[in-house]
Amino acid sequence: MIKQLRCILTGLLLVLGSNLMMAQGDWNPTNPPEPSAKYKITVSSSPDFAYTSGTGWYSQGQQVWIYSSAYSTNYKFKYWTKNGVEYSTQNSFYYTVESENTNFVAVYEYDPVSPAEPEGTASYRLYLNSNVAGSCSFNRTSGAKVKVGDYVSVYVYVNQGYKFLGWYNQEEKISESTSYGFQMPDGDVTLTAHLEYSPENPADPELAPDQPVTPKIKAKDYTRIYGEANPTFEYTTNTDISGTPVLTCDANETSPAGTYAIKVDRGSVEGESLSLIDGTLTVKKAPLTIQGKEYTIKQGDNLPVFDLNYVGFKNGETADVLTTLPTVSCTATLDSPEGEYVVTVSGGEAANYDITCTNGKLTITKADTGDETRKLINLSIGCSGTYVDKTRIVFNENASLSYETACDAAKMFSEADYQIYTLDASGVKYSINERPADNGTVPLGIIVNKAGSVSIAATKMDCPIVLVDKVLETEYDFSDGDYTFDCNTGTFEDRFAIKKKAADAVAITAKSYTRVYGEANPTFEYTTEGATLNGTPSITCEATATSPVGTYTITITKGSVTNSEVTYTNGTLTITKAPLTIKAGDYTKKQGEDNPTFTATYEGFKNNETADVLTTKPIISCEATKNSAVGEYTVTISGAEATNYEISYVNGKLTITEAQVQTPIKLIAKSYTRVYGAANPTFEYTTEGGTLNGTPSITCEATATSPVGTYTITIVKGSVTNSEVTYTNGTLTITKAPLKVSVGNYEIVEGEAIPAFDAKYEGFVNNETADVLTTKPSISCEATNSSLAGEYKVKASGAEAKNYEITYVDGKLTILAKKFVAGGDDNKDEDDAATYQITSQVGGSDTTPTVAITDDAGVSDAFDIPEEVVHNGVTYKVTEIGEGTFENNTNLTEVTIPSSITSIGDKAFKGCSNLKSITLYITTPISLAVAGTRGAMTRADGNSVFDGVDKATCILYVPEGSVDLYKAAPVWKDFQNILAIGTTGINAIIMNDEPQDIYDLQGRKVKAKATSLDGLPNGIYIVNGKKVILK
Repeated sequence: MIKQLRCILTGLLLVLGSNLMMAQGDWNPTNPPEPSAKYKITVSSSPDFAYTSGTGWYSQGQQVWIYSSAYSTNYKFKYWTKNGVEYSTQNSFYYTVESENTNFVAVYEYDPVSPAEPEGTASYRLYLNSNVAGSCSFNRTSGAKVKVGDYVSVYVYVNQGYKFLGWYNQEEKISESTSYGFQMPDGDVTLTAHLEYSPENPADPELAPDQPVTPKIKAKDYTRIYGEANPTFEYTTNTDISGTPVLTCDANETSPAGTYAIKVDRGSVEGESLSLIDGTLTVKKAPLTIQGKEYTIKQGDNLPVFDLNYVGFKNGETADVLTTLPTVSCTATLDSPEGEYVVTVSGGEAANYDITCTNGKLTITKADTGDETRKLINLSIGCSGTYVDKTRIVFNENASLSYETACDAAKMFSEADYQIYTLDASGVKYSINERPADNGTVPLGIIVNKAGSVSIAATKMDCPIVLVDKVLETEYDFSDGDYTFDCNTGTFEDRFAIKKKAADAVAITAKSYTRVYGEANPTFEYTTEGATLNGTPSITCEATATSPVGTYTITITKGSVTNSEVTYTNGTLTITKAPLTIKAGDYTKKQGEDNPTFTATYEGFKNNETADVLTTKPIISCEATKNSAVGEYTVTISGAEATNYEISYVNGKLTITEAQVQTPIKLIAKSYTRVYGAANPTFEYTTEGGTLNGTPSITCEATATSPVGTYTITIVKGSVTNSEVTYTNGTLTITKAPLKVSVGNYEIVEGEAIPAFDAKYEGFVNNETADVLTTKPSISCEATNSSLAGEYKVKASGAEAKNYEITYVDGKLTILAKKFVAGGDDNKDEDDAATYQITSQVGGSDTTPTVAITDDAGVSDAFDIPEEVVHNGVTYKVTEIGEGTFENNTNLTEVTIPSSITSIGDKAFKGCSNLKSITLYITTPISLAVAGTRGAMTRADGNSVFDGVDKATCILYVPEGSVDLYKAAPVWKDFQNILAIGTTGINAIIMNDEPQDIYDLQGRKVKAKATSLDGLPNGIYIVNGKKVILK
């Protein structure tokens, strides 16, 4: 009783304690339930070009830090929207979760520091997931794009009641820290934060209801960017407290990136027992953008010193805090042509900054002095196509000789075998020379230290020039290639000069054309203005006959033109839509008939196209119906669309003629019956009423493999044109196919096990087998392993099949007796005893069982093979003499073979060397020359049956009238004495002219001291110890 009361009180305490804990608030039991209702906070940016934080599942009342920061300084934060309504202009704030799902979007505008969009480095998406919904949030928006090669830092903010287990990439654990950094690869990345539900302060289930709860004060966790002020620290409790705790943190705005403890102190909180749990402040790297600037120089100017802008430094810091400085490079050189060149910015590292680099731009424009463009010429000298020295000449109309000297007085003295330079009026050598345009001739000097073939090449020509060779008195146009000449060693300063080629400016304009889609392009031509054109320009256009409608540039380029100053103006090829005519066609029908199928025809397709190119097919309609009156009706066509065709339409016409009055007709499909597996018959029909015009269509879904059942024979219109027709379907009935199951005949010897009976099948169709039987047949036989010799029925029954009508054919089991001995005791004469083998058992009233004599059991002298023997009360007919039955029996002198014998086995009398006579009562000689086996008799070699028998002395007695047959028969004819029974000199042979006693087979003396058998009835007698047959 006490024990029961104690249990009841314990249960009440647990219930009261549970209710009390739940009323007090944030209680985490030992076996806590899953978190209560969660609400989804979704945080993203528009456009998707910024970090966001705060996405996750949260409980009502929980505070969530919402934060966003642009990847690039080219984007400026404007405001947050909450569920589509403008909410806050602060890029970060704390939000208290309400009882609804909430969607925050950080809105940015494109406000570039540089006017150009950031260059398109490949970007891929970074997906952040958790294995438990509502267990955490992240510092980044899942699915946001990140540039390849950018360093990425991810943080997980673990919700209260959960424990962080690690970051996973698919199945591989990659970090146990809540923060993880990596370089963005060339492809999407999916990271999963693994957490488990693990309350930090589970209650003791056995806590008494009046025991006080220990207050737990826990500082909340926060994350901020380096350089920002700390947030206002807050805390949570598991019960009501009196007073206010103090929360402090060593971190300030200048504290480096890392984690810091948010310490909890009692402050003014009352009570002796308190549980104080610190929080964590995570300071992450601030975003810093390093921007390349934009520059413009003129062609030939020195490259500028590239500088950088830094956007994002905190705490008044500068580039001095970088642990690794960025690098700036540009592919442009002093000789680069006009154009835009990327100023590439890369690298840069800092402990407290996530760095993003944006490239700058260098624009090189054409060089000029005053209003004229400087014309640049580069000349090189060498041999065999290898040039070892160079000089540069600039034809500058506004330059003076003094400017020339001030521009570059650097003299060029290389150690190469060949040198080239320019000369001023005083003979000063220059490697770079500004030469006024009106003084069109520039003297050259060369130094040759190795005699032979020397080449001068113009590697850059901004204006046409010629080389004057004063020695050879020739002018050479560099547009024809390098100038090559033979020269001895020495310095030559009065042989060569460079001068401008006479002006030959010309403007070439490609003509513009228009053609329709699908046609070949016209022959493109051009017009010229200015000087005479030398050569032929090249004119091309990418458009072909299959190019779609639109405008295409006719591009004109130099071709073989040799004029030095040429302006090229491209033309335009406009491809217009090709005309396409769509016709509805003309049709005729009789009143009362359905409208025909209207078919559109097309004229005008190009490029072997068909109606497949139509983006919208035409619609063909007609107001006429089946019952419309006689007349003509318009067949309207419209609505087609095609990208490359201008479509016109030609309506058609439907002519309705007067219908002929027809007598109603009824078409009736005939019904049929067939067996399963057979082919369907040819379906026919009957008609009633008027004359049928046309032939109906008759179908049936049944096939040869369709199961037993009834199927509709459907008759429909087909080619019938009669207007009033009634169709009546027929029925195809599929009946079961006949299947015969038989078990066959079997034969065993007494004492052997009953064999396994197999069923045989006749009648399966569709290549089916016994596998289609839903119930297999059972086969039975009343015989057992101990049954006596005889014949027993084997019956099959019980089979079932869905599509077959089953009948059965019984089989038979024949049990043969084992070998037995007959004669001797049975016949009162042991000398007559022999062994017999049963060859067939009783099979019915008309069947006589048979045996074969298989062993003579040592018989001697004269032996009569009986026609019948009795065993176990059954009379057997002796029909065979088995293989080797009398083999090597030298005691056998006479043998009588009855007419019941039908076969004699191999070696049956082999070795019977003392055999004197054989008496056969078989009219037709048994063939002994046929090979084969039957029962106990083997016929392989007829000659071996009597091998060893003296055929010269042994007399063969055969029925009267058969002597000639035996004399002609193989093997038998080998006997030299073949006599008819009863007509031989038997008396003389048997009696030997001496009186003998004569006995019957029962041993009774029938005649004493007789000298002949005369007067005795036909039968078998014993004379002088030998059997004599009297007939």
